[in-house]
Amino acid sequence: MSDGSSAAGGSRTDAISPDAERPSLVMRWRSRINPWVVAFIAGVVTISFIRFRTRYIPDAPAPLGTVSIAGVDTLPGIRIAGVVRTSEDAVPLGTLAEKFRVAAKPMTVVALTRSSSVTLPNGVVAVPLTDSGADALDSQLRTLLRTTLAAGDPSRHGLILIDAGGQCRGLYGSTDDGIDELFHRSQHVLRDDLAKAKGGA
Repeated sequence: MSDGSSAAGGSRTDAISPDAERPSLVMRWRSRINPWVVAFIAGVVTISFIRFRTRYIPDAPAPLGTVSIAGVDTLPGIRIAGVVRTSEDAVPLGTLAEKFRVAAKPMTVVALTRSSSVTLPNGVVAVPLTDSGADALDSQLRTLLRTTLAAGDPSRHGLILIDAGGQCRGLYGSTDDGIDELFHRSQHVLRDDLAKAKGGA
């Protein structure tokens, strides 16, 4: 026995239409999204955005005091000076000069030498070092760095970083690690010099 509604209208009021069973456009779009792809894209965008904000830029080495070397004082800009007795002593200076050339950095690499017969690598400027000049340099470095340095000994003197104002910015070794450190720190000094020049312009 059927109820009155079925007999009267021939259809049920609780029937679900075909459109009601079909998922909405949004639901179909969401079902096709791979959550791993979304996470990857979000990560790439986030890292790209915050990378330059979190990058650490070291400060330039602090000035230790004025260093005055005859023949070097007249050279412009940032200078790296090292005492050279033999052609072998000049190899680290040549390596450093080549690094600056490739990077197009305006640094002057100077070889302080007592012998005119020493062969220097390309890009290295020769400055004669007299006995009195060597003694004066040794005295200045001993005062600045509070250590004993033998005049004319490149293994102990290392490489001296001098900024455009004549301030010593540190004494660095002539090993590969020392050259790399000096290469980067000299660029920090250059960065500060350029910033000061723009500020004073």
